[in-house]
Amino acid sequence: YMNLYFKELGEGQPLVILHGLFGSSDNWLTISKLFAQHFRVILVDQRNHGFSPHTTSHTYQEMAEDLKAFLDDLNIVNPVLLGHSMGGKTVMKFVTAFPQYPVDKMIIVDIAPRSYDPHHQKYITALQAIDLQKIQTRQEADNIMAAFVPNLGERQFLLKNLSRDADGNFFWRMN
Repeated sequence: YMNLYFKELGEGQPLVILHGLFGSSDNWLTISKLFAQHFRVILVDQRNHGFSPHTTSHTYQEMAEDLKAFLDDLNIVNPVLLGHSMGGKTVMKFVTAFPQYPVDKMIIVDIAPRSYDPHHQKYITALQAIDLQKIQTRQEADNIMAAFVPNLGERQFLLKNLSRDADGNFFWRMN
């Protein structure tokens, strides 16, 4: 397992939120402020996303193990687990892999417990088309992606993962 980055707001029963593919904990920050009026909200960056470590491996079993270690490290018991898309599959895998772990509720958003045909290839192609060594601006990255992903909102969502290091060089927050 790996140490996952997280943000925490509010007090009360733990509500652990796991984002979807190409996302990060930031995707849930706005709504979590409302949840924080009633819960201790914990927003987690899953492996290969956001500020959590990158690895060449990315399976639901590993993400479930990451979640268990995370909950154990923070001494979280009886949480509400909310998972969106990939995060939902992680939660479903977690409760089946660790049925003894005390979970109060699970909320699965925008995903079902079934197999899905691959449907993210256009996003992967668009991301791989951007040469981070050559672009100077985010707009250049957006222009390159537009050939593969015409929807501006989808491009903006993906480009939230584009960041600069201390030297001003671009890098992806997701692996």
